[in-house]
Amino acid sequence: MTNVKKSSMFAVSALAVLALGATAPTVAYAADSTASVVFQPNTKPTDPVDPEDPDNPFTPDLPATGENGPLSIDYVSDFDFGTQNITTKDATYSAALTQGKDSTGSTVEKPNFVQITDNTGESLGWSLNVTQLAQLANGANELKGAQISLSKLEAVSNSASNAIAPTVAGTFDLTPGTASKVTTADANQGEGTWVTRFGADATAGADAVKLSVPGASVKKAATYTSTLQWTLTQTPDANNAI
Repeated sequence: MTNVKKSSMFAVSALAVLALGATAPTVAYAADSTASVVFQPNTKPTDPVDPEDPDNPFTPDLPATGENGPLSIDYVSDFDFGTQNITTKDATYSAALTQGKDSTGSTVEKPNFVQITDNTGESLGWSLNVTQLAQLANGANELKGAQISLSKLEAVSNSASNAIAPTVAGTFDLTPGTASKVTTADANQGEGTWVTRFGADATAGADAVKLSVPGASVKKAATYTSTLQWTLTQTPDANNAI
C-alpha cells in the first residue's frame, strides 16, 4: 500500500506541473572584482615636438635641454638676429627661424618656440617667465637702446589632448633685468606637453621675434650677445596672471 500511495502522489504532482506549465526555478549568483591602475609623476625627459603640428616629432639643430620631469622646459629656441651692416639709421631685424629635421628626416624651418611638459599629475598649474639678464653687449660695449620684442604667441598641444590650454601673453618687449610673463596655466590647465610658439608656422614666425636698434647707438664691428633666462614655476601667482 505504501508504494502505491507514493506512485499516486508523484503522478498527481507531475500532472499539476504540466497543467500549470511551470519550470524549475533558476537561482542567480553575483560577485564583484576590481580593476585598477596607478599613475605616478613621470621623471623622464620629453623630446621636442613639431611646433606647427605637435602630433609629429621634430629634432631641432639646437639640442633639447634634457631636463628631467615631471615639470620641465624641454626645449627653447635661440634668437639669432644674423649679421647686419653698421648703420646710423634706426633698424629692426627679425630672428632666424628654428631649423631641424622633421619626422621624415628632411631639413625644415619652424617658428621659434618654447616647450613645456607637466607630468606631475597634480594639475596645480604652472607659469613660464623670461628675463633678458642684461642688454646686448660685446664686453663693455652695450648696444644702447636695443630692444627685443616677442609677438604672435600661441599655446598648442597634440590633437588628442583634452587638457585646457594655458594663456599666453600678447606682444611684449623685453626689458633687461625684468621678468616678463610668457605663458600661464591655472589650476587644472596645461597638463601634458605644451608648445608656446611665436607664429603659427614658418611664414608667420618669420617676423614674430624682432630686435630694434636705434641708429644713434654706437656699434662696434663685433658680436653682441645677451642671455635670456626662461623660468618655469609650479602654481602660478594669481596676482601676476596674464
